[in-house]
Amino acid sequence: MRLSKIKLAGFKSFVDPTTLDLVSNLTAIVGPNGCGKSNIIDAIRWVMGESSAKNLRGGALTDVIFNGSSSRKPIGQASVELVFDNSDGTLGGEYAAFSEIALRRLVTRDGQSSYFINGQRARRKDITDIFLGTGLGPRSYAIIEQGMISRVIDAKPDDMRHFIEEAAGISKYKERRKETENRIKHTQDNLNRLNDVRLELEKQLENLEKQAIAAKKYQELKQEEKSVDFELAAMSWKRLDAEIQVKESNIRDLATDYERHQAALTHFRAELEEARDGQTERNEHLNEAQRQFYSIGSNISKIEQALENINEQVKTLEENRKEETYSLQQAQVRVTQDKEKIIQLQSDIEKFEPEESVLEAQIELLSEQTEEQESYLESWREENQQIQQSLHHATQAAETEKTNIGHLEKQVQQNDVRYEKLRSELELLKDAESDLSLPPLESELANIQLKQTQLERQLEEQKNHQSRLKNNVVDLKNEIKLTEKQRQKLKDELTTLQAIQAVRLGKENKNINAWIAEKGLIDNKRLAEVIQVDALWQSAIETLLAQQLDAIYLEKDNLVELLASIDIGQVSGLNMVVHDDSNLQLDSRSILSKIFNLDVLSKGLKAQLSHIWFAEDLEQAFALLEQHADISVITQKGIWLGQGFIKIPTVNKENQQSILELTQQIKSLSEQYAECDNSFIGLIKSLEETEANLNELSQMISDDVDNFTMLKQRSFNLQSEIKIKKNKIEQSQQRIFQISDEINDIETNIKLSNEAINKSREKLHYSVDEMGVLHEALNTHNSKKASLEEMRQQVKRQLQTQKEQHHKLALDLQAARSELKALIQSVERYDEQIVVSEDRLKRIEQSILSSKAPEAQLRQNLELSLNQRLEAEDLLNQARDEMHEGENRLKAIDSAMNQEQNRIEDVRNHLEQQKMNWQALKVHMETVSEKITQKEINVQDVLSTLSPEATEVEWQQRLEKIERQISRLGAINLAAIEEYSSAQERKTYLDQQYNDLTEALATLDAAIKKIDKETRDRFRETFDKINTGFQNLFPRLFGGGESSIILTGDELLDTGVTVMARPPGKKNASIQLLSGGEKALTAVAFVFSIFLLNPAPFCLLDEVDAPLDDNNVGRFCRLVKEMSDSVQFIFISHNKIAISMGEQLHGVTMREAGVSRLVSVDIDEAVQLAG
Repeated sequence: MRLSKIKLAGFKSFVDPTTLDLVSNLTAIVGPNGCGKSNIIDAIRWVMGESSAKNLRGGALTDVIFNGSSSRKPIGQASVELVFDNSDGTLGGEYAAFSEIALRRLVTRDGQSSYFINGQRARRKDITDIFLGTGLGPRSYAIIEQGMISRVIDAKPDDMRHFIEEAAGISKYKERRKETENRIKHTQDNLNRLNDVRLELEKQLENLEKQAIAAKKYQELKQEEKSVDFELAAMSWKRLDAEIQVKESNIRDLATDYERHQAALTHFRAELEEARDGQTERNEHLNEAQRQFYSIGSNISKIEQALENINEQVKTLEENRKEETYSLQQAQVRVTQDKEKIIQLQSDIEKFEPEESVLEAQIELLSEQTEEQESYLESWREENQQIQQSLHHATQAAETEKTNIGHLEKQVQQNDVRYEKLRSELELLKDAESDLSLPPLESELANIQLKQTQLERQLEEQKNHQSRLKNNVVDLKNEIKLTEKQRQKLKDELTTLQAIQAVRLGKENKNINAWIAEKGLIDNKRLAEVIQVDALWQSAIETLLAQQLDAIYLEKDNLVELLASIDIGQVSGLNMVVHDDSNLQLDSRSILSKIFNLDVLSKGLKAQLSHIWFAEDLEQAFALLEQHADISVITQKGIWLGQGFIKIPTVNKENQQSILELTQQIKSLSEQYAECDNSFIGLIKSLEETEANLNELSQMISDDVDNFTMLKQRSFNLQSEIKIKKNKIEQSQQRIFQISDEINDIETNIKLSNEAINKSREKLHYSVDEMGVLHEALNTHNSKKASLEEMRQQVKRQLQTQKEQHHKLALDLQAARSELKALIQSVERYDEQIVVSEDRLKRIEQSILSSKAPEAQLRQNLELSLNQRLEAEDLLNQARDEMHEGENRLKAIDSAMNQEQNRIEDVRNHLEQQKMNWQALKVHMETVSEKITQKEINVQDVLSTLSPEATEVEWQQRLEKIERQISRLGAINLAAIEEYSSAQERKTYLDQQYNDLTEALATLDAAIKKIDKETRDRFRETFDKINTGFQNLFPRLFGGGESSIILTGDELLDTGVTVMARPPGKKNASIQLLSGGEKALTAVAFVFSIFLLNPAPFCLLDEVDAPLDDNNVGRFCRLVKEMSDSVQFIFISHNKIAISMGEQLHGVTMREAGVSRLVSVDIDEAVQLAG
C-alpha cells in the first residue's frame, strides 16, 4: 500500500483545490520559509485523526480553515483527502476488495468534523482502526515533523515503547484487550445486578408464601364481616330515624328564640345611629377649636424663633468684627518689619556683584590652561596605544603558529595510527564477504508468504462473520431481556386484574365454587366475561345488569337438572344465565342494540331490557318518557329513569374500573401476553442457534489463527535472516568503499600537514624578533608620562579652588536677590490686605445695626399671640367635655347591643349545631339506607330476626373485632398464590442466567491472559529485532561507534524503553550529552531500524536533515535511497544534497500573500527532456 494522492481545499494556506500526485518513492517538497510546506504534513496527520489543535500548530481545530488574507476573504470549511493504492491488498478485511481507498476529513466553521471512507460517512475510530498495526497514525514513527527527530531520542521511556508497540502490531492487541476489559466490566455489572435481583426475588418468595396463606384467611373474614355489617346497618337505621325526629323538634324551638332576639337587636341599632349623628356634630366643633388653638401656637413659635435668630446673628457679627480688627493690626506690624529688611538686602547685593566679576575672569584663564595639558597627555596615550597594539599582534601571531605546529604534528600522528587500523580492517572484510548465501532462504520465504496470504484472507472473512454473529447474540440477548421484562409486567398486571375480577364476580366463595366443581361447571365463564358491549355504554349496561354480571353462563338449558338437588344455604347468592339464540324484534332505540352478542342473555333478560331505551343525556331521556309511557330510559352515564322512579348509579369513590371495563382490559392483556410469550420463545430458539454457530466458528478461527501464527513466525524469521545477511553484505561493501576513500584521504592529509608545519615555523621566528624591538620602544615612551601628569594635576587644583569660591559667592548673591523679591511681594500683599480689612469692618458695623431693627415689633406681636392662645384653650376644653359625654352614651348603647348579639350568636350557634347534627344523622341514615337498598334486604325482616337484647354497641364490637383480625393480616395480595408460582419460575431462569454470566466472565479472563501472553511474546521478539537493526544502522551512519535500546523494567506489558548511543571515540554516560546533529543521526538510525522490521506504507520527513552537516547528510541520503525500494518517502528539505536525492519535486510558493500554490517536476522526465 502506498500514498498516491493528497487533495487539499481550504486547509490552512492551501485555499484553492490542490492535488499532489505522488508517483515516486522519493518525493521532495521544497520552497522558502513560511510558504506552507509543513501544512502538507499537518494535512496528512489531520486526516489520520489528529484531535489536538496544539499538535497542528493551532489554538482550535477550526484554525485549520483558511482565515483570509490581504486579498482574499475567509472561507467556511476545510477538506483534505488521502488516496491510497491498495492493489497489493495490504489493508485486509472489508477493504481488501478495494484497489484504491480514499480517506477524507471535512471541518466547518461551527466546529463540526466529518470523516469519509470511499465517499461513505465514517467515524474517527473507523479511520484509526484502518491503520492499526501498519505503523501509520496521527502520532506514529512514520511522521517526523520539524524538530521532532531529536525529540524522538529525548522521549520518555513510555513514549519510546509506543514506537516499538506500533512496529510490533501490538496496538491491535491493546485494542482487543481494552474491548475485553470493557466486556468484563459490563459482564461484572450485569452479574452484580442479576445477583441483586435474585436476592430480592428470594425475599419476595418468602413474602408471597406468607401472603398466600393470609389471602385465604382474609376471604373467610370478609364473608363474616359482610353478614354482621348488614345486621348493624338495620339497627343503625332504626336508631337514626328516632333521633332525627327529636332533632327536628329542637330546631323549631330554637328558631322562635332567634327571631325574638333579632327584633331587640334592630331597636338598639336605630338608637345607636341617632347617637352617632350627634357625636359627629360635636366632633366637628372640637376639630375647629383644636385648629384655632394650634394655629395661634404656631404663630408664637415663629415669632420666638425669629427673635432667637436675630440674637444669634448679632452675636456672630460682633465676633467677626473682633477677628477682623486683630488681622488689620497684625498686617500693619508685618509691613513695617519687611520694609526694614528690604533696605539691608539692597546694600548687601551692591557689595557682592564686583567680587563675582573678578572670580569669573580667573576661572576662564585656568580652564584654558587645563585643556592645553589634557591635549599633551592625549597625544602621549595615542602613541603608547599604537606601540602596544603592534606588540600584541606580534605576540598573538607567535602563539598562533605554536598552536598550529602542535596541532599539525598531533594530526600527522593520528593519521598514521588510523591508516594502519584501516588497512587491517579492509583485509578482514574481504575475507568475510564470501560466507553469505541468500537464494534458498528467499525461495522458502516466497512459498510461506503465499500460504500466509491465503490463510489471512480466510481468517478475515471468518472474523467478520464472527463479529456479525456476536452482534446478533448481543442484540438477541437484549431483545430477550426486554421481551421477558415486558412479558413479566403483562403477567403481573393480568394476574392482579384477574384477582380483582374474581373478587368482584364472587369467585372467591368457597361454597359456591365447591358446588360449581361438583356440577362440572368449573370451566363456565361468568356473564361479564362473555358479554360484548359498546364501550361508550358500558356504564349504563352495568347499571342495568349489576346483579346478573356475576351469573354463570350456561350454553344449554339444564337448570331443572342443576336445581334438582340444590342446597340453598350452600349456594346463597348464586346467579345463572342460559344461552338463548332466539331472534327478538328490537327497537333501534332499545338498550339491547348496544349489546353485540345478545345470545349470551337469557330470554327473560332480553324481554326485561327490550323495554329500556337509551338516551344521550337527561333532556333526551325526559322527552322519550313523555312520548312513551310503557318504557324506561337510561343515559350514557348510567342514570335510569322511568314512570315514577329514577335510579342514580353508585359513585365509585375509589376510582375502580367497572366490571365490564375490567373484563375488557383482561381480554386485551391476555392477547398481548400470548403474543409476547410466543415472541419470547422464538427469541430463545434464535439465540441458541446463533450461539451454537458462534462456538463452531470460534473453534475454526482459533485453529486457523494458530496455523497463521506459525506461518507468520517462520516468515518473520526468514525475513529477519535474509535482511541480516543482506545488511551484512551491504555493510561490508559499504565499509570497504569507505575504508578505501578514507585511506586515500589520510595519505593526502599527512602530506599537506608536513608542508604546513614548515611554513608555521618560519612565521614563528619572524614574530619573536619583532616582539623584542617593540618592548624597547614601549619602555622609552612610558618615562614621559609622569611629568605630564604632574603639570595637569597642578592646574586642575587651582581651577577647582577658584570655582568653589565663585560658587559660594553666587549662592549668597542668589539668596539675597530671592529674599529681596519675596519681601517686596509680601509688602504689596499686606497693603492689599489692610485695605480689604478696613472695608470689611465698615460692612460688619452696618450689618449689626440692620439686624437689631425689627426686634421691638416682634416682641409686641408675641405678647398679643399669647393672650389669644389662652382664650382658644378655654373653648377647646369645653368642646372636649361635650365630646366625652357623647362617647359615654355611645359605649352604653354599644354594650347593650353586644350583649344582645351574644345572645343571638349563642342561639344561632345552638341552632346551627342542631341542624348539623340533624344533617349528619340524615346523611348517615341515607348511607345506611343506600347500603340496605344495594343489598336488596328488608329492614323489618332483618330486625325481626335479631333478639330484643341485640345492641349496636355489641354488633359494632363484633364488626371491629373482625376488622382487627383483617387488619392484623396486613396488606392482602389476592393474586399471591399465582404470583408465588410465577416468581419461582423466574428464580429458576435467573439462576441459569447467573451461571451463564459466571462462565462468560471466566472465558473473558482467559482471553485477557491469552492477549497478555501474545503481547509479551510479540513485544520481546520485536524489541530484539529492532535492537539488532539499530546496532547495525548506527555504525553505518556514524562510521563506527555502538548503540542499543534497553528495557527499563522486567514486566514486558508496561516496561519503558531507553536508548544508549556512543559515537566513535566517545564514552558519554547519557544520550542528552550528544550534540544536536548526533541526536538527529541516532534518531534516524532508530526510526529506520523500525522500518526495516515493519515498514510503514510511507514515511514523512520534515527538515530532518536541518541539524546535519554535508558529510552526515550524504550518509543519511544514501540510507534513504537504499530504503526507498520498499518504503515511500515524502521529505521536506532546504539542503541541496537532500533535494538532489528526490525523483519527484513539488515546489510550494506563495506569490500571493497568504496563499500557497504547488509546482511539480518529475526529475527523470526533466533529465530526458534536457538530454
